[in-house]
Amino acid sequence: MPGTTEALLKLQEVQLEISELRQEEGGREQRIALHRRELAKIEARLAQIDAQIRDAKSQASLAELDVKSREQNISKHREALKQTRTNKEYNAILTSLNTEEVDKGKAEARALELMSQVDQLVAQRGTIDAERQQVQDRIRHVEDALRAYLEKTAPRRQELSARLAQASEGIPPQSLQTFFRVADRHEGQAMAPVIRIHPKRDEHCCGGCNMKVTLEVINALRGRDDLQFCASCGRILYPA
Repeated sequence: MPGTTEALLKLQEVQLEISELRQEEGGREQRIALHRRELAKIEARLAQIDAQIRDAKSQASLAELDVKSREQNISKHREALKQTRTNKEYNAILTSLNTEEVDKGKAEARALELMSQVDQLVAQRGTIDAERQQVQDRIRHVEDALRAYLEKTAPRRQELSARLAQASEGIPPQSLQTFFRVADRHEGQAMAPVIRIHPKRDEHCCGGCNMKVTLEVINALRGRDDLQFCASCGRILYPA
């Protein structure tokens, strides 16, 4: 096996361990992000219901002002009835009085309906707020777990970083750059063995994606030190 390929295989052993740690860390970060998206939706629901509460309270206040205004008008009409001098004038004022009383009743019913709506909305808000608290607790729990994980694995990360630097020594910079680019794309698995498909025929496939590898690539692997790649998945190939 050519020297560069052999060196990259040793490098991959370390990279796979690093990728394993990164995947675990990434999974925990994804759970945090998921909970945060859930929290954002709850916050939006709270903002919406707060707006509904403000609107209902505002309408209820207007209805109460309407009641007070009609009560004043009713008082004025009653005083006016005492001072009427003709039946026609009396009937006109009485009609206005009755109309005001009917409208006052409607306004009172509207005010009560709105205040009942406010109470229902406040109760709904309490339920949603409890949901928010639960999600916030989950976020804190997962964040604490992530911090604990990072602290626990810090020594291993430092060790792997040192091993990675050591394994990288002597590898041409361009090959090293290519290796890490491919490793990032395949969760650390930058290298793939070339597997012989049939014992009696010179046919081979990539051990990473099972796609056929040409005989030209096989011959290059046997005789040259330059990197050979799977035409399908892009992994760096090496003879099994």
